[in-house]
Amino acid sequence: MSTLLYVAQADSIHTARSASIFVDRGWDFQSGGYLTLAAKQQMSTFPVWVAANLGSDIYHFQQYPDHRERIKRVLAACDYYACECHRDVLLANNLGLKGDSLPVTPIAGGLRFDTLPATVPPSQRRCIAVSVTDGISTSMLEAMAMGAFPIQSNTACADEWFTDGVGGFLVDQNDVDIIAARLSHALCDDNLVDTAARINRTTLHKIDYDRVANDLHKTFQSILR
Repeated sequence: MSTLLYVAQADSIHTARSASIFVDRGWDFQSGGYLTLAAKQQMSTFPVWVAANLGSDIYHFQQYPDHRERIKRVLAACDYYACECHRDVLLANNLGLKGDSLPVTPIAGGLRFDTLPATVPPSQRRCIAVSVTDGISTSMLEAMAMGAFPIQSNTACADEWFTDGVGGFLVDQNDVDIIAARLSHALCDDNLVDTAARINRTTLHKIDYDRVANDLHKTFQSILR
């Protein structure tokens, strides 16, 4: 029997039969969590279920009544909940999570700082990531680690990684004028960008690859006991 299995496709029942811990890691909560719930409802016994939220799956889809009810059913049925934003832990609890929340960890894992250059060329030191909804923007974290100044939509949980106006700019994804103004500011203020680079790199060391890997190992070991 496999100790830990990840599933990302529609073979939930087959996979669950050979697992003692079942982590649904579909591209989003909807493709993974909904399928796993359907599988659990058809089986007499089911392994420990870790429902993984890859990004904006709860934050965005909770606004749609049908999805909201399905999300609530998943959260009521899973044993553990894994996500990458503290924002989503609060949302999950408000939506009826009955199991335990695992420590918040970037789904993409950590960063290997020993392989990264200290800085990138000045012309590449601004990045824009604007989306309708997101969890942690992995591209934003990678850019910050390289010394780039992030301009990120406030629909993601970027506010958990930098202070607006200090480590980056948070913008309304629909306000083109604000986005343009913030970009112009960042392009013209090298001192702001240099200061942010130092602050952000220090902040990001909490997701050093080895540290994240060790924390995840401890987390799943605790579940296995």
